[in-house]
Amino acid sequence: MRAGINALTAAFVVGVVAGLALMGLKPQITALTGIAVATQVLSWTRRSQIQVVAGLAAVLLLSAALSGLDWPVRWWAYVKTAGPPAEPVMSIYRMGIPLAVPTILAMGFLTWFVSRLARHGPTRSILLVAVAAGCALSPYVHDYDLPLVMALVWPALAVHATPFAAAAYLLHPLYYLGLPLAGGAPWLPPLVMGLLLSGTLWHHLSGENQERETHQGDQAEKPKHLPAGDKVEGHGVGPL
Repeated sequence: MRAGINALTAAFVVGVVAGLALMGLKPQITALTGIAVATQVLSWTRRSQIQVVAGLAAVLLLSAALSGLDWPVRWWAYVKTAGPPAEPVMSIYRMGIPLAVPTILAMGFLTWFVSRLARHGPTRSILLVAVAAGCALSPYVHDYDLPLVMALVWPALAVHATPFAAAAYLLHPLYYLGLPLAGGAPWLPPLVMGLLLSGTLWHHLSGENQERETHQGDQAEKPKHLPAGDKVEGHGVGPL
């Protein structure tokens, strides 16, 4: 029994380390998801947290050995000097509005997202919001990122927010088919991203009451007092 629990814990730790390392390949669109995962890790045992930190440190050391110790400095310098790319940008930065407008929207959304995490934790619905928002609000999102977010977000929306999923599914091929509408409408890709983000927000907010009611029902079914000597032990690690 203990060996099985230890193996399961190790699998979770390896999965989180691998996931966070992969998110580092696209930090401009995975930052919110990384914050959500880190929030979950904070609820784990101290031993599991140390293992996650050690695993990430090993990844950073490997990247330093391959790319040099100063790669974070060089990466940040490139981001500051390059600025938002030209076409094809798939987020709201493509719509031709002043740069300050989407920047303010992104910062406001980040504040709301962190407050929701602090209140409800990293639920599945808020993780969907994180993935969709990363692509809808980041200036560094290209056309090849759209199939990724569609693959991650669209199946869940097809079940829980069908109108948003249907609209996004019908609109997104226009860009890749090269129809005149796509070439002459810079709002089309951001519209698809916006539909996905709106659908995830609707799913998250509409499911909040249901999740709260389920949680309250589960709490009501638990015994108020445990027999003397009995303890409920948690292993401090679990799925997101």
